Amino acid sequence: MGFLKSKIKRMVLGLSLVASMLFSAVPALAAEEVASENVTNETEAVASESPSVDLATVMADIALEPRAGNETWTGSGFGGSYTFTNYNLTPVKTMGTSGTLLIYGSFYGNDGYATSSPIVLTAQIRKTDGTVKAETVRVDNRSGNVSFAMSCSVSKGEQIQLFFDASSVSNPPGIYRSAFVTYNYDLY
Repeated sequence: MGFLKSKIKRMVLGLSLVASMLFSAVPALAAEEVASENVTNETEAVASESPSVDLATVMADIALEPRAGNETWTGSGFGGSYTFTNYNLTPVKTMGTSGTLLIYGSFYGNDGYATSSPIVLTAQIRKTDGTVKAETVRVDNRSGNVSFAMSCSVSKGEQIQLFFDASSVSNPPGIYRSAFVTYNYDLY
């Protein structure tokens, strides 16, 4: 029964995703009526053999499943790796224990100007209200990965976010720059 329930959940979720994309992409289709006269006897037979499922229960179960984004940090681990333009604020990270949080990693310019105009990376550990707990500013030396590190004290249950900003050392090209960043964390 659990397998069937899981399969139904995935099907309902997939259908709702397809429907939301369809109605947002082509609003005219939402207003049209769909003819139900073309249902075949085979489809009706399969539908009549399917067990009865309470749609409200299935949707409630789907809503309670955790999704990517917020996470709890304990010990050490991989934080993230991505390219961003201008700035990036990570999803909320909840501290699983009290201690010192160390964020360390590397970055490099990831646009056509990286060799002629280096990038300044500003990295911050922030509380969810925007208060800066730790900060480091590093300049891309145009030779590849540049390392960075920052640390601060945290309490169990405290929620933080990491902020990364890429800007130019000199102009052109201005403040909007692209950088690749990868980072890890240690909570000890």
